[in-house]
Amino acid sequence: MNLGAPLDELAVRRTLSNAHAAARFAAVEFYVRPIAAAGEDVASSAETNEVIAVLALDAPLRLTSTRIEGPGLGPGPSRTRRALRRSLGQRVGSFATPSALSEIETDLLALLRDEGYFEAQVEPRPIPTEADTSLYELSVRIEPGRRAEIAGIAFDGDLGAFSPEALADRLKSRPGRTYQRQRALDDAQSLERFL
Repeated sequence: MNLGAPLDELAVRRTLSNAHAAARFAAVEFYVRPIAAAGEDVASSAETNEVIAVLALDAPLRLTSTRIEGPGLGPGPSRTRRALRRSLGQRVGSFATPSALSEIETDLLALLRDEGYFEAQVEPRPIPTEADTSLYELSVRIEPGRRAEIAGIAFDGDLGAFSPEALADRLKSRPGRTYQRQRALDDAQSLERFL
């Protein structure tokens, strides 16, 4: 876009595309507003057919640290807590974007469900630091809810010469143990090889 040139949709798209491609801004927004001469209201200035084009660029926020908090994840650096931290996908020094927060929430919910937390709630929040508002700490509040336990194991279909008890003995999953997706997948593969 050039000063004094007609406002053209292609030029606006190209400007927005370039701003997004730079990957240096948390948000990019474009809008126009009429020029109001001194003492004139905005409505009467609309007749001049001139506008001010505004490209609003939200300054990026650079991650300084991460914090995972919430009850029920086990004290200290539990296996689940370490896996959650690894799956954040945000490294110290990276930039925050609104879409990144949505991806963090989706990824963490999937990981928690894989570990048997089917009622989990996740809330990622960037908190600007007091010293420099372009830096932030990523705080992720997790309410995991109750972890699912295996109530029983049942088999469907033709088991051939095998009893359900004999097949259940080959599984790592057992009634009373917590559900883990990977363990269930391993059990399924083990049974496929056995049968």
